[in-house]
Amino acid sequence: MMDIGAAAFTMMVPVLAAFIAFGIADRPGIAPGLVGGVLASNIKAGF
Repeated sequence: MMDIGAAAFTMMVPVLAAFIAFGIADRPGIAPGLVGGVLASNIKAGF
């Protein structure tokens, strides 16, 4: 159960970044926002 929770919370930052990019740039911003969120999560940059 802890592994599923940890996986869900590690995906929270990229999904949040994708939704913020969607709000700014509409549909073309979803993929770059998701990639930027994954990179920010991997280097522990956060928001």
